[in-house]
Parts: sequence; structure tokens; C-alpha cells
Amino acid sequence: MKGLDGSLHAHTIIVVFCYLIKDGNILLIKRNREPYKGDITIPGGKKEKGETSFDACAREILEETGLEVTSARFAGMVNNFSPDPSQEVLSLYFVADSFSGVVNSSDEGYMQWYPLKESYQLENISPFYRLLSPYVLDPGKRVFHGFIRVDNDGKITGSELLHF
Repeated sequence: MKGLDGSLHAHTIIVVFCYLIKDGNILLIKRNREPYKGDITIPGGKKEKGETSFDACAREILEETGLEVTSARFAGMVNNFSPDPSQEVLSLYFVADSFSGVVNSSDEGYMQWYPLKESYQLENISPFYRLLSPYVLDPGKRVFHGFIRVDNDGKITGSELLHF
């Protein structure tokens, strides 16, 4: 884009995550791949060139779960910082309760519905899920923003999250 200096401005990867909620349950994936192989978390993935954020969310959900999202609410965003400044990531979070189709697992991982209230206590639940879900699923539907810092192994070393 005109006027941008690549040496001064961030080159950020955008990742989208979509919380699928149905009858008090949440659809989670047990990841088969790195990063975070073996963790249970929210389905999602990287935004591709030319996609809107919602389109990326819908595509990732279709690819990973077989479900077609018809609408979703934007819940918030998190800047993710690692010790390597070239690896800046912006995560966007959506919540959907309007979708159709039949849940299928994919090569990304095994999909399963869990009671939302019990999901925080699951063995192998992602620490990111525990940290972010109260903000994403805010009953007042407020939008949140903040940052998470991770070490070289991807473990959370600090965070600050706030509702607008």
C-alpha cells in the first residue's frame, strides 16, 4: 500500500477463531497438528489474501467441522507477541449460533460438542481457551481487545484483556 514503510510497520498474520454454540454446548477441536498438538481448543486458522475476516472464519469452520456458518458476532481481538518481533499475530474472535450441516472431524483434529460450563475443566484444554473464553462469551456481548505475550515454546508469559 502506498505510504507504508516495511521497516517501521508491523507485518501481521491474521488468525480467526469461531466459537460455535448450540443448546448450552460448545464445539471444540482436539488438535492433530502443531501448533499446540493435543490441545483441545476452538476451531480456526489463518486468514487468506482477499478474504474478509468473517469469510475466513466461515471457511475455516467449513474446512475443519463441515458446518456452514450463516452469521457470527465479532467478539474481540488480541495482539499476540512472541520474543521474535517478526512473528506478530492478530487473533480475531467470533461467536456463532447460526450454522447448518453435520459435524465432521478433519485432518486438523477431532471435533466434539462439550457442555460449555464444563469445558474449562477438560483435560488438555488450551490455556488460551481458559484465558480468552470469559471475554469472548461475555454475557453483555461487549467487544474486547488486548494482548498476549508468549515465550519461544508458545507458553503464555503475560496478558492484558479489556472490554471496550
